[in-house]
Formats: sequence, C-alpha cells, structure tokens
Amino acid sequence: MKPIRVLQRAAELLRALEKRPGSSLAELHADTGIPKPTLLRLLGTLEAERMVWRAMADGRYRARVSLERPVLADHKHLQLAERAAAHLTVLRRRVVWPSDLTVRQGYGMKLIETSRRESSLAMHRDAIGFRIDMLVSAVGRAYLAFCPEAERERILAHLRRHPARYPNASVLEGRAVERVLAQTRERGYGVRDLRFGGLGWVSDEADDRLAAIAVPVMAGTAVLACINIVWPRRFNTESETAGRYLALLQKAATDIAAEAAAGPQVPLKPRRAPRPALAAKTR
Repeated sequence: MKPIRVLQRAAELLRALEKRPGSSLAELHADTGIPKPTLLRLLGTLEAERMVWRAMADGRYRARVSLERPVLADHKHLQLAERAAAHLTVLRRRVVWPSDLTVRQGYGMKLIETSRRESSLAMHRDAIGFRIDMLVSAVGRAYLAFCPEAERERILAHLRRHPARYPNASVLEGRAVERVLAQTRERGYGVRDLRFGGLGWVSDEADDRLAAIAVPVMAGTAVLACINIVWPRRFNTESETAGRYLALLQKAATDIAAEAAAGPQVPLKPRRAPRPALAAKTR
C-alpha cells in the first residue's frame, strides 16, 4: 500500500519537534528538509488540531503530543502554559506591563510562559525553562506563602540542609523567611527581595532592573502555578503597582485556575496559522 505523503511529513515534523522542543521555522526546515511553505501548512493544521503549540514567549513551536513515548515529562506544564496564554495577553493589555507564568520545579521555580515578548517595552526576557530562585523572587515567595504548610516546611528544610547548592540560602538565617512569608500572606502577593536583581544579587551583571509582584494560581489548597506582573522599577513601587493592578492579577490567576480545572473538555480557540510572508522570516 502506498503511504500517504502528507501524513508521513506530519509525523516527521512531530518527531522533529519532540527532539528539539521550542523550534523555529528555519530550524524545522533544517531538521526535516520539508519546504517552508509546506511546513507552514502542516504547522497551521496541527496547531488548529491542538497537536502543536506556539508559545507567545518566544514564537517557537512545541509538540503537545508524543509519538515516541506515552507522556512527556513536562506535558502538563505545556498544557497549562497554552491555556494560560490568552489570560496573560488580556492581563497585559489591561495593565500594560507584562507577566510571567511559573511552576515549582524541585526547589525552585520554572518559567513556562511569558507575555514579555508581546510588550513594546524593552526589558530583559528569560527563555522558557529559565530557573528562578524560590527564596528571593516574587513568584517563589508567593508559592511558599500559599502552598500547604507541610510542603512549605519540606522545601525550607531541604534548603537549610543544602546551603551550598543555593546561592541565596543566607536568606534562611534566623526566622526572616517566616516573617517574609507571613507578610506575603497578609498582603496577598509576593514581592522581590530588595537585594535580588532577577539574575542574582543586585550588581551590574545580575540586575535586570525590574520589579515584580506575584500571586498564586490555586488548585484547591495546592499551588498550581504563580503569575506575576513585572515592570521597570524606576516607574513604580511594588505597593503602587499592587494598588492599581492587584485585583486584575488575582482575576487572571483565578481564570487560569478555572480553565485548568475544567480539563480537556473545554476547547481552546485555535490561533490562526501565521501568514506565510511573515512566518517565513522566523529564525
């Protein structure tokens, strides 16, 4: 029986996406040899069928299904990021400043989606998968403050046992962390440590010159993820930003939680396939 060429190419494309998560059109062309116009049609179809996802964080394509193994290790995070993308866009349009969506990974936080690329403002952009310090970041403190007490105690106990592995472990000295987390719960949102520059302790090399506030995305009593608002700190203080936008940030977190809880029976509206003339320039 003669194989169906288009299905073979679609399978080849999905395997390429699985081997290189986060691929540009040019990279997929180099990996598969499939002409770019054909790739665009295949990607548009697979995206409409929710088999491929294009992150707004970097515009790169990622597979939502696996042909090689039953379930990808971070599959649930990809699903969450895809479902949250529209809410991040709505929030950015209302607030102006962009937002990041992060999840706990081990004893830190991991970036899984961001609207920074959509923002017209020039600011530091971290890649999907970027690891974020749990002790001194706004999202990390929001997670620790609102996760179940037993989970929080396990995390803090581990960090205290292994100070050499974590560059900001000095924050754990005394009862300072407990006071910070109590303040976070009282305020309803997390803020960065004043000494933290996004990439490490504030210095010319490690300072992204941003500020952030963050809230949890709750799934019952568990923290499913954390979402923030980030902005150049020369413009507003944390309290000023929270006063204006905390309600919108909390609503976005609630909406993301509700959509995640609804599960796959709630279909997402597929994004339109990129126009060939523009997408062909993707690198």
